[in-house]
Amino acid sequence: MRPNRLDAHTEEWDTERGTLRISRPARGIVRTQVVGFAPREFLAPIVQAVDAELELAPKPEIFHDWAEMTGYESASRASMTAWYGRVKDRCGSVHVFTMSKLVAMGVSLVALATGNSLIAHASRPPFEAAYQEALAKRRLRALR
Repeated sequence: MRPNRLDAHTEEWDTERGTLRISRPARGIVRTQVVGFAPREFLAPIVQAVDAELELAPKPEIFHDWAEMTGYESASRASMTAWYGRVKDRCGSVHVFTMSKLVAMGVSLVALATGNSLIAHASRPPFEAAYQEALAKRRLRALR
């Protein structure tokens, strides 16, 4: 699975059942978007993007726009839980927007297993407001 570069900050991976888009619009910000089904192969690019930001910026903020995710491989949740458990103390806020009850349940399980409070959003406006606020803060910090 090879990414398509959409612009200087965004890459996209496609499978027959789903699409993953990862954007790193500012130092310390990672935004993912999944449309359709998320196979376990989507986990590696997410981990790589966050790990790269962990090396570049203190406490990167992560935004998962999973409103259009229809499902995921359960092995992905277990792998993400293990990885996130190792890096959670180095991450800033982690926001997840989903409208799927199945995906929301998976997010809750990851939060419980890692002892970390992921910020779940059930509607787009608060998710986008948090994203815009984080983006503005990171861009302002870069100017200093």
